[in-house]
Parts: sequence; C-alpha cells; structure tokens
Amino acid sequence: MTSFIGGNSCAAGVPRDQIASLFVGDLHPEVSEFILHQTFSPFGPIQSVRVCRDRVTWRSLRYGYVNFVNLANAESAMDALMCQDLLGRPMRIMFSQRDSTLRTTGVGNIFIKGLASSIDGASLHDSFSHFGKILSCKVVCDANGSKGYGFVHFATFEAAEKAIKALDGMLLDDQLVSIGHFKTFEERHVEPKVMAQDNERHYPGVSLYVCNLPYSFSEQQLYRAFSPFGSIISAKLMMEAGRSRGFGFVSFSTLEDETTAASVMNGRMVAGRALRVSLSHHNERKTQTEKQDSSSESLPAGQFTSVVPQVR
Repeated sequence: MTSFIGGNSCAAGVPRDQIASLFVGDLHPEVSEFILHQTFSPFGPIQSVRVCRDRVTWRSLRYGYVNFVNLANAESAMDALMCQDLLGRPMRIMFSQRDSTLRTTGVGNIFIKGLASSIDGASLHDSFSHFGKILSCKVVCDANGSKGYGFVHFATFEAAEKAIKALDGMLLDDQLVSIGHFKTFEERHVEPKVMAQDNERHYPGVSLYVCNLPYSFSEQQLYRAFSPFGSIISAKLMMEAGRSRGFGFVSFSTLEDETTAASVMNGRMVAGRALRVSLSHHNERKTQTEKQDSSSESLPAGQFTSVVPQVR
C-alpha cells in the first residue's frame, strides 16, 4: 500500500516512459511524502512522490519513489542527495528498475568487509565513485553504528571488477578491507561464507522463520519475496529428498529489516497459502525443523505473485 503526492501542473501529461523514477531506501519511519517532496523538489519538477506503507498498519516500509519529469533533474538529485541524512538517516538512492530480473541480479554489486567505524554511506560512495557509475551504496548499521560491512552496486560488472582489483586488501581509512562480488542465488544456492560469518558475529543468532510456503517455492523465489525489505544475507529452504518441506529461513543484514519483513509478510497470501513469519534464533532452528510437519495439509496451488513494489 502506498501514499501518493501528485506533481505540479507543469508535469501534467508527461508520458510515462519519460518520467525518471528514483527509488529512495533506508528512510526514517517518520519520513512522509511531504518531506520527500520538499527534499527533492529543488532539483526540478516532480510528477509524483510516494512512500510505501504496510497495507494493514499503515506504517512506513522505509522506502519510496520520487518521479521526476526529466532524467537530468533526477540525476542531479541522486548525485547531490546520495547517502545524505534525512531525519538523521542516510538515504540510499538509485534509479527504479521496473524489470524484476534486473532488480534481483547481483551483477555489479560488491560486498565490502572490514570497514572502519568512521566510514559512512557518503564516504563509501566517494571512495568508490571514480571506478564507475554507482546505482546504490550502503553501510550496514545498527543502533550502535556501523557493523563493519556494506555494499556498493555499480551499473556495470567492469566497474565492480576495477574496484575490487584496486581496493581489495588495501587500507581504507587506516583499516584493511576485503572486497568481493556479491553472489546471487543463480550463481550459488548458499551465500558466501564471509557474509554468513559476518552475520553471525555482528548479528548473533537471529533470522526469520518462514513456514507454510508452497512446496513448489524455490530459494530464488523466497529471496525475491523478501528482498524489498533490505539487504539479505541468506535465504534457505529446508529440503528432504530433493523436495521442499514448506519452510525455511531468511537472514537480513539488520534486525530492523527483519522486523519490518516479519510484520509485513506474516499472513501474506502466496499461491493460496497464508505465510507464517516470525523471528527465530539459530539455536531454535533444530527444534523448529523437528516440529515442522512436512506432511501438513496442502492448500490449493497457484502462481507465485511477486511482492516487489512496482513503479506506478
């Protein structure tokens, strides 16, 4: 569910394919359409602004869209506001991608480990921007500040390669960093061990337990269903004899993202089934796995409907 603010009259009648849509993520929960409009409007005429919200509670999902009338204004806004604070939180900005296959690809996306606590989103962007066009970048944080790792998503694989070759194993703000390509589920069914190890060390023992999944559901579909809510470290289905047991686990880079995902996805209908989603500690997984009845009554099958928000 979304809220919407229309643009001014000079944007009226602009063809849809000419509107430059920016995705704005990592928003403070109190950021409204009005605040977004005020923040972005100095860069040019805006067609519309919307903040995506939970359809039941109406709470912000902490991301939204700003649709500019022309591409040049959108690019200026993104260049000026990327990683800038809005209500105390750095914004993650990138061009909205309508093609779901491109939204979920990991091409050009790199993972940086060992970041100094002094590195924020803006300085990370500055450090990598000369290697190529950056679609988005993020330093993963919790209530205590940086968790020591982050992501930079380049527009091209070549730019990502240049960044890795130049900076992997080098000092960034007097601290040694490790950099590599982010691996998608198409490339590996399990995320890189370095990500999982970081998740265990910085974010001890918590993930989402997701059950009542359609038995036809794949790990890639599980990943895509939860990807709108933040950076996913891993998504794993429990299998038996090569067949899904109808439940699995999803781990995000922050507890806040997991809490939001659980709130929105618990009870969400997928292929005729109401998902049951809750926070789960890793040491409870074995118990939950043993308790899960893999022969539970099947509900009517259907086609999976992606929950990735579409640009309107």
